[in-house]
Amino acid sequence: MASCIIHNNAKAFFEQQKKQHTMHNYYPLLARTPLLRGMRPDELDTLLDCFAPRVRRYARDEILLLAGYETREVGILLEGSITAVKSTPDGASVAITHMRPGGLFGDVLSGSSQKSPVTVMATTSCLALYLPYQKIIRPCA
Repeated sequence: MASCIIHNNAKAFFEQQKKQHTMHNYYPLLARTPLLRGMRPDELDTLLDCFAPRVRRYARDEILLLAGYETREVGILLEGSITAVKSTPDGASVAITHMRPGGLFGDVLSGSSQKSPVTVMATTSCLALYLPYQKIIRPCA
């Protein structure tokens, strides 16, 4: 039984190490974003351990954030490109902004109870990192 627990703990440890190693590839990009500007790799290690962000890959044309819904996370685009689109009263869609790696989205809304006025869509295959807003305003000790 003990060897099974050790094996499971080791497996979890190595999965975490693999995830951190992968995230290390994005540290230069993260350190250039307005939210994390200038952070050193050791500071990003601490922050990501504390925040336990979620990372998600999206296919082209997949929705990252849907207009009319609340968000409790700040998104950072790690790979690919996205577009924020707003619907007009006549049903047309107008592109508000395009983002490339390092772009932030959901940052204005994540701390409020307001619903998103825009839909954020992947214009290419992309990868996004999501930081929980509550962790940003009340970081770990």
